[in-house]
Amino acid sequence: MENADSAVSNYFPGNSSPISTHPTPPNESWEGARVVSRFERVNGFDNERALAETILGGIDLSKWDDAPHISKRMEENSGPESVCGRDDRAIIENTKDFPWRAIAQILITFRNSSGNPVRFIGTGWFISQRTVATCGHCVYDRQYGWAQSIMVVPGRNGNSTPYGGLSSENFWSVNGWTKDQDPEYDYGAIVLPSDSLGKQTGYFGFDSLPDNILKGSAINTSGYPGDKTTGTQWFNAGGVTSLNMKKIFYMVDSMGGQSGSPTWHRQENNNVLSVGIHGYGGCPNSAARINKEVKDNLIKWR
Repeated sequence: MENADSAVSNYFPGNSSPISTHPTPPNESWEGARVVSRFERVNGFDNERALAETILGGIDLSKWDDAPHISKRMEENSGPESVCGRDDRAIIENTKDFPWRAIAQILITFRNSSGNPVRFIGTGWFISQRTVATCGHCVYDRQYGWAQSIMVVPGRNGNSTPYGGLSSENFWSVNGWTKDQDPEYDYGAIVLPSDSLGKQTGYFGFDSLPDNILKGSAINTSGYPGDKTTGTQWFNAGGVTSLNMKKIFYMVDSMGGQSGSPTWHRQENNNVLSVGIHGYGGCPNSAARINKEVKDNLIKWR
């Protein structure tokens, strides 16, 4: 029986999933590891301030130089992604380091009713060597339907694309998004045609964590905002202010273009563990929470 978390795809029939043959690398395993509530260390980012705040080579990127961020499609319903208080986002200077290289700018192409391309920018993050998690609204639009194609460019740094990029036409989301456009189900995935990028970048662990661990904890996010120099990655962090079964709310600065970014913790073994998919603003900003249903789908899709 279908429900809001039932998986749907523009390519894979029914609810069947592509089979992953890529085990989690030993140095990026997260099973059983305890979460440590701390922020990433990024030059130019004030950790103490964040804790105190309470409330491609060969790729033609020019087609997306003036493309709006995908969040423009959502602002009429939920408000833009927001800078909360002072803007203290920090640029990622070396996107070849992990986890920054496992975060990708995504260049999205839809087709309108006349068959003309409509382009947007967003963010995604690797959950396996061939699958990139992102927002549902990055892969499926209420007006245009499924994206025609999405170019994934991991670790982009301005005009530099250290790992190149891959284009995909195969996407996943869930009924709660594609049928109802419910923000609580706004998550999806991009399935790449090969594992060539993920073998180079590595990928995030992810899990469904209980309320008592998430409440008041530190959260990190990084992505490709549309208000900064084209193709540059920016980081921010802050505290979780509230949560429910479907959403996590936090005082973390972001702007349009960061839809689909990972929201993650650092573990005591120094690995990263994503707990949400960033997508909405309003101070606090918010992510689709990786609960059991979301986790199960992400595992199937990878």
